[in-house]
Amino acid sequence: MSCLRGNDETIVNTWQLIEERYRNGYTSPYHWEAGLLVRVIDSAQRATLLAR
Repeated sequence: MSCLRGNDETIVNTWQLIEERYRNGYTSPYHWEAGLLVRVIDSAQRATLLAR
């Protein structure tokens, strides 16, 4: 989790999604680097790479 301050000095909390779980037991993990989402692996083990 990271804390950011907006223009009016209010604190905004941001949560990074680590893994999504489905009812049937499958999962999709998410991989982050330097605060950016860089890779998602779906329940069929296919990797999606995201451009930085």
